[in-house]
Amino acid sequence: MVWALAQLKHSPKDARLLDELCVYMHSLVMAQGSRGRLGAQAVANMLWGLAVLQHPLKDPDGRLLDDLCMYMHSLLQAEDLRRRPIAQHIANMLWALAQLKHAPPGEALSAMLDHLVALCLTPGLQPKSQNISNCFLACAELGLAMRPAQMEGLLKHLLGLHVSKVDIQHYSNAAWSLAVMGWLDFSMLDAVLHQLILKHKVLLAEYGTIGTSAQPAVKAARQLHQALEWLRPAKGSEQIEAWFSLRSRLQAAMSNSHAKPLSSPGQAELYDALAAHRLQYKAEVLCGVYYPAAVLSPHDSKAAKVILLLDSIKHYIRNKPGRVLGHVAFRHEMLGRHGTVVTVPYKQGSSSVESMAGAVEAAVEAILWPCSGRPQRHESGLLDQQQCDNHLGLEVLPCCTLPCTGLGSSHERHSLSAPSNDGPAILYV
Repeated sequence: MVWALAQLKHSPKDARLLDELCVYMHSLVMAQGSRGRLGAQAVANMLWGLAVLQHPLKDPDGRLLDDLCMYMHSLLQAEDLRRRPIAQHIANMLWALAQLKHAPPGEALSAMLDHLVALCLTPGLQPKSQNISNCFLACAELGLAMRPAQMEGLLKHLLGLHVSKVDIQHYSNAAWSLAVMGWLDFSMLDAVLHQLILKHKVLLAEYGTIGTSAQPAVKAARQLHQALEWLRPAKGSEQIEAWFSLRSRLQAAMSNSHAKPLSSPGQAELYDALAAHRLQYKAEVLCGVYYPAAVLSPHDSKAAKVILLLDSIKHYIRNKPGRVLGHVAFRHEMLGRHGTVVTVPYKQGSSSVESMAGAVEAAVEAILWPCSGRPQRHESGLLDQQQCDNHLGLEVLPCCTLPCTGLGSSHERHSLSAPSNDGPAILYV
């Protein structure tokens, strides 16, 4: 039922129906006498459907999801081989866990990845490219530990598939995920680019023009350029020539437009807060391959930029307090190469301009006023303009226009302290 609702993209008017189905499935998993009636496909379909429907699970301690993962682990050891999960069951389950922001128990994860690698060598049961892509993405997003043998086995299988059976997005997902997990190297990206160029030739032969195949490749191009930027060596490095060679090949195959992103929740409040403090900022600054929320402009051209990002409960793994999702951590790391990254907490629906102004001041205090202390306030609550000039080393304007531009695609790497969450978490889409 949940799978069918997800296929129709129809959430029931009474959300208690899904809650009760979750409770019922949990009872089947925990009841020893009922284990034979519940198969791997039922578990995978249930989680996949909940993720597609973006249903907020009533599972504060994560027991339901952990128990379902351990049940899948038990099925991997079933004596009847027909009951063991196939590649699609494992891939769908890991994809759903990533959407639900829940990291599976390490024991269950390791068993599922080992089984998937074994299936790569089993004729008739080998994973499809999308299965491999989903597993890489889930491990990257949830910060899951993947052993070298598991990573190499899955990547080898993906690159060994005929290009007609692999979507461009699957290649880019793999390369980007390997960068997020810290595995990507020059030889891996070179192999991915080789397959991708072959895929382009197939698409050109099929459509007769690159324009037909370029549209679905926009996201793929962005991911590959982000992965390539992660590999960028230091100036003077022996690898710099190899890096420029990879960049030339990638640009020839897939140019990156760096399209400006749409407006994001909290951005307008942030701009109002910066204007209230009379701090000059730029809102449409491309830092490498990402657009931050805003960049504060120092007087001294040699001083490090202060790069502002909005922090939200949506950025965190639910059952790992303080740990951000992989795409958030990666973005934070990449922007950190261009300045000092400062995160400003934002809670959708409850952050006013006044509270955002206070959050901005608290977030930048240690960076902008490390020795002399924060500037004094007037009775109005705003910071003293002259003290801002002296202490911040930033240009302060009497007024500031607020451009209506948005955040880029999310990515950060530090373990940040999670903001308070008084309401249900919002699923990442």
